[in-house]
Amino acid sequence: MLLSVLLTTYNAVNYLSDAIGSILNQTFKNFELVIVDDGSTDSTELLVKKINDPRINYIRIPHMGRSKALNYGMQNCNYDWIALMDADDISHPKRLEKQIEIIKKRHLVDWISNWHATFIEKLIDTIKLPEDSMEIRENLILSNSICFASSVFRKRIVLDAGGFEGSVFEDYNLLLKIKDKCNFYNIQEVLYFNRKRKNSHSRKNYEKIKSIIYKIQDPYYQELQSEFNLKNIFEENYYRGWREFAYGKKKTSRKYWNKLGIKIIFYPKALIGWVFSLMPDKYFFYFRKLGINLVLFYSPFVSSDVKSTFQNILKGNSKSI
Repeated sequence: MLLSVLLTTYNAVNYLSDAIGSILNQTFKNFELVIVDDGSTDSTELLVKKINDPRINYIRIPHMGRSKALNYGMQNCNYDWIALMDADDISHPKRLEKQIEIIKKRHLVDWISNWHATFIEKLIDTIKLPEDSMEIRENLILSNSICFASSVFRKRIVLDAGGFEGSVFEDYNLLLKIKDKCNFYNIQEVLYFNRKRKNSHSRKNYEKIKSIIYKIQDPYYQELQSEFNLKNIFEENYYRGWREFAYGKKKTSRKYWNKLGIKIIFYPKALIGWVFSLMPDKYFFYFRKLGINLVLFYSPFVSSDVKSTFQNILKGNSKSI
């Protein structure tokens, strides 16, 4: 089986060697690496052209933004399955091998990703995503339950949906569009290391992105029960409460959770969120992130095996690029 790996980059030369090295050092070797340079003004082109590997197809385009760069890259991918790779992240050496194994075992699967760990200068946490397609789909109500950056997908799924669109959160936007037409699967292993920029945790940055996510979700919340096949109005109020808690108004989140009545005892996470929402505004930002982590997939622990693999990858990349 042959695979296209698609990496788009814009002014990420400081991290690009690690990203490319982690792909070239994969145990699975039968792939092309399509690198779309989205008009970088740094030394990206010089770095890539120094790498002597026939699997690399380097394409430089005028700066168009990530979505258009991804669409342009897909048009230049030669194979039916495409693996994504971010320019500032690192892939586990067995990532592609394990993803290909799933493609061969699960013939109906359309989109595969995996658990991932995040790092700044060192590993800080693990994101443990749900495994089966039904749970992945339901969790899209609140957030992206796929590790988009380490996804492998059928090219036709994205092309039939009109490709990538939007200047930010093109991943979440696309997954919501295809959720009823796609069979998802998450490998229950850490196979990807996601770099967190230091300013990504700032309050200013979060306030900006939450309003964008809220707007993306709007069309799907008009008929939430039917859109996501929820069992009853209680489930709907549970999720509407968490949406407001995460991206909207904390007072409105309590309004929805109050509708659960005595049944809130069956939704203990909502009860915790309700308590967090009572915090003064100056503290709520931090409790908001803690509450979201409760309903999503965050774990503050990274196993020793994952830490060891990560360090070995960094050492191996420095020798090969």
